[in-house]
Amino acid sequence: MANAIVEEWTVLGMTCGGCAASVERVLSSVSCLRSVAADFAGDRVRLEFDADTIDRASVRAQIEAAGFDVRDDA
Repeated sequence: MANAIVEEWTVLGMTCGGCAASVERVLSSVSCLRSVAADFAGDRVRLEFDADTIDRASVRAQIEAAGFDVRDDA
């Protein structure tokens, strides 16, 4: 089993619980992610993923395709 890493990304544009749920839904199909938790009030998304298989650019692209902005600190 790969090592798990947890990161928190700043994601702008989430204005309600529905937005946070959209981010979680979009990322639920990403196989390398073990868990996703979005917090619209804090503009944060917590990601737990397999260190050996994560493709951060792909995860970022999926968030952006859903209409949200990922800050460069991600």
